[in-house]
Formats: sequence, C-alpha cells, structure tokens
Amino acid sequence: MRIAIVHGAALALFLGSAAPALAQIAPPAPPDRDRPGTRGYISVNGGAQLTRSDFTRDLTFPLYGEDARVEARHDVPAGPLLDVGGGVRIAGGLAAGAAVTWYQQRGSATIDARLPHPLLPDTLRPLDETVVDLDRVETAVHAYVAWLVPAGDHVTIAVFGGPSFFRLEQDVVSGLELDEVYPFDEVALERAQITREKETAPGFNVGADFMYRLTTSLGVGGVARYSRATADVAGDDLRTGGLQLSGGLRVIF
Repeated sequence: MRIAIVHGAALALFLGSAAPALAQIAPPAPPDRDRPGTRGYISVNGGAQLTRSDFTRDLTFPLYGEDARVEARHDVPAGPLLDVGGGVRIAGGLAAGAAVTWYQQRGSATIDARLPHPLLPDTLRPLDETVVDLDRVETAVHAYVAWLVPAGDHVTIAVFGGPSFFRLEQDVVSGLELDEVYPFDEVALERAQITREKETAPGFNVGADFMYRLTTSLGVGGVARYSRATADVAGDDLRTGGLQLSGGLRVIF
C-alpha cells in the first residue's frame, strides 16, 4: 500500500513538472490578422525627390539669312516632396492602395549658342549665358498592390508596386532676345524667352512603406519609392519621377 502511494505521488509530481514544458513546446495560436490596427492605414509624409532629371533642348531659328543654333542644357536638381497615401487590406497580407506626390523645384539652363554675323557671311559668334529661375512641378497619382509584412509587435512593412500617372509642368528656353552693338563682333543675351510646357504621361512605381505603431491608431513611418515616366514635351523626351524618400505620420485602423 505504501509503495502504491509513493508511486502515485511520484507520478503526480512528474506530471506537474512536465506540464509547463509541454505548454512551452505547444504550437502558438495563429495570429489574428483582423485585430484592430492592421486593416489599413493613411500616411502623410514630407521628404525629397533625389533623382535629377536634367535635359537638353536644341533650338534652331533663322537669323540674318542663316541658321542660329542654340543648345540649352536645363538643370533639374533634387527638391522637396509631399506624399499623401494609404492602403486597405483585402485578404491576408494582400492590400490595395494609392498615393499622390507633389514635387517642385527651381532650376537653371546653360545657353551655348552660335549666332550668325549680320555683316559677315559664314561667321558665327559665340554666346554663353545662364538662365535662372526655371520652375518644374510634378504631380503624380500612384496606384499599387501591396503586401503587408508584420516585422514585430509594432512594425509593419508594406511592399508595393503598380502604375503611375504624371502631370509635368516645366519652364523651357524657347528663344533668345539679343543685345547687339556695331560692329556686331560680339553678342550678349538681353532676355531669354521662356515657355511653360505642360504634359501628362503614364509610368510605374515600386517601393516600401515602413510603419511603427505608437498606439492602436497612430504611428510613424517612412516611404522609399522609385517612380518613372517619360513625357513628350515639344518633341523632347523629359524624364519625370525618380527616387523619393519621405517620412511622417500614420493613421492606422
């Protein structure tokens, strides 16, 4: 009888000590992907478009019975960017979203011209000048499909890609007004004629949105996006978009 009691006590002690270990190796419960704070998000970001979009325009116009040739190299540097967007979960980790980006920067153009002489045929006069305060504005709508990847209790990464639609406004050098004095061996630029060209173009976008949840409904994050399109502006192919980095607030629902 004592032996049975001792064996029973030993069995109870063994089961009691084994229960926590069994609980530790038991598979965890599947995550609840529909828990509050993971169904979608809205983002508001400020940053910069880092890719330059320089381009060159070749102009030819009649002057003194000959052809004047002008090369205008337009500089389009990096500039500030506003990015507003969001996404909604469709099923599992799949989501759909859209964003609007707005970029504006002021550049310049370097003029390299060879201009006919009014008195001496077949004699070209050089003109090298710089034109400043040429505005460029890009407004783009990006649609995308995203995959939401949980990277911890507070971090979610949305990897996305899809089509984009750009509207480009660009100031370009379209002509020259010259300052000439007898004997006309030298010529100076009095004023450059500037035209505001506007065009639309389809393109694409890919990137990732990194979100850190501060509360159940508010967070911060950053977007890395590469977008690109080519707009036909007065016969010249002008690139739009590029590498964009931005960061800001997230409203999570």
